[in-house]
Amino acid sequence: YFGWKRIKTAIKEYGEEEALRRIGEAEKYASGYAYTKNVQHLASYVLEAGAKLQSNELLTLAQDIYDNAYSIKEEWIYPAYEKLYDLNHGVDPKQVAQDVRRILRL
Repeated sequence: YFGWKRIKTAIKEYGEEEALRRIGEAEKYASGYAYTKNVQHLASYVLEAGAKLQSNELLTLAQDIYDNAYSIKEEWIYPAYEKLYDLNHGVDPKQVAQDVRRILRL
């Protein structure tokens, strides 16, 4: 909860722009959406895997994650990583990309 006192303190400590960004992130998270940094980390992980495995499906998925970061729920992040870890066990990248798309509703 962000009362006026907490907002004023945040503005004083971080400046107006950063305070508003932090408030927006907290509000987004409270609504069930993932923190921007968590989505960026996920997209980076997918991008690296796509480059390493030379998978266009994973590279496209990474871009779609970046493009739709605002709509990804926090509760979907961990299951997406679980599915991505299947890449370490020889599961076809195309199948993994499809499964992660389904998890992230992309």
